[in-house]
Amino acid sequence: IPESWDRCHRRWDECQNRWDRCHRRWDECQDRWDGCHRRWDQCRSLSHELQLGTRSQRAGLPVCRTRLCARLQTVKTLYVVRHCKAEGQEADARLTPEGVAQASSLADSLATANIERIISSPYMRATQSIAPLARRLGLAVEIDTRLVERALCSGSRPDWQDCLRASFLDLDLSFEGGESSREAMRRAVAVVTDIQRHPAQRTLLVTHGNLMAILLKYFDDSIGFAEWCALSNPDVYRVVLTQPFTVQRLWPS
Repeated sequence: IPESWDRCHRRWDECQNRWDRCHRRWDECQDRWDGCHRRWDQCRSLSHELQLGTRSQRAGLPVCRTRLCARLQTVKTLYVVRHCKAEGQEADARLTPEGVAQASSLADSLATANIERIISSPYMRATQSIAPLARRLGLAVEIDTRLVERALCSGSRPDWQDCLRASFLDLDLSFEGGESSREAMRRAVAVVTDIQRHPAQRTLLVTHGNLMAILLKYFDDSIGFAEWCALSNPDVYRVVLTQPFTVQRLWPS
C-alpha cells in the first residue's frame, strides 16, 4: 500500500506539473492572440489612412505623408547570427582559419541588409565573426552578456544530447549547475525587448547555437532539437518583430 501511495503521489505531481505547463502555454497563446488582434487593428487603421490620403491627394487636399511613413517604418527586423567555426567552446576560443574566411563571407552576405545596430555575445568567437561586417558598415559592436551560450549542466555528460533534446520539450527542465531553456529564453528575450524600445529598425544579434535555437523557439514554437541539429557555423535567421512573428532562415545563402 505505501508503494502504491508513493506511485499515486508521484503521478499526481506529474499531472500537476503538466497542468502548470499547459496553463503557462495558454497564457502565452493568449498574449500572442492579443498581439495579433492589436496588429490587425493597426493594419486596418493604416489602410484607412492610406485610402484617405489617396482620396485627399486626388481632391487636391494636403496629405500628411510624414505621419503615414512613420507608421510604415515601425516594423523592426532582427537578424540572429550564430558565430563562425571556432577552435573550441571556451570564452576566449578564436575562429579557425576557415572561420575567418566565413566571417568575410558573412559580411558580404549581410552588407546590403541595411543593418543599423550590432549586438554581440562577449565571447571571442562571436565578436570575431561579426567584426568584418561591423568595419564595413562603420558600426560599433555592442557587447551584451545576456547573449552568452546557455549552460546545459556543470561539467560534461555522456548523455548531453539526450538532455538537450529533453530541454526543448520541457522548457523548465534543468540539470545540476545548468540553466533551463526558459531561463535562457528569458534573458535572450530581454535583449529583444530592449531592441524594440531602441530607434534602430534593423538590429543584428551575434550569439551561440543553443541560445539561438531557444530564442528562435520563442518566436516559433515549432523550432526545437531538430532545428538546433541543423544549425551551421555560421547561421543566420531573420525575424520580423510583429505578431505573428515571421522567422526565415537566410544561411546558407
